[in-house]
Amino acid sequence: MAAIEAKIKKLIQENKTLHEAKTNLIEQNKFLSEKLTLQEQKVVSLEEHLQAAKREKSLPVRDEKGISVSSKQLKKQIDEYAKEIDKCIEWLYNN
Repeated sequence: MAAIEAKIKKLIQENKTLHEAKTNLIEQNKFLSEKLTLQEQKVVSLEEHLQAAKREKSLPVRDEKGISVSSKQLKKQIDEYAKEIDKCIEWLYNN
């Protein structure tokens, strides 16, 4: 009879331990699910930003006459303006 009681107590203790482990796993699962939801929201937000950036990049840039200009052309034009400004500054210092 004592052996049966010991086995029952052992099973009760194992059941309690398993119940605590289950509770911990449920809490951990909830935490990870919330974290996953936040990460998914961040991904959606970043994808929206990426799409907006792609749309902006694909929009043609127009010059003062309304003619489409590429980024390389704009960079070249800015470099030319910078050189011209440098020449003007040099001229002002010399005169």
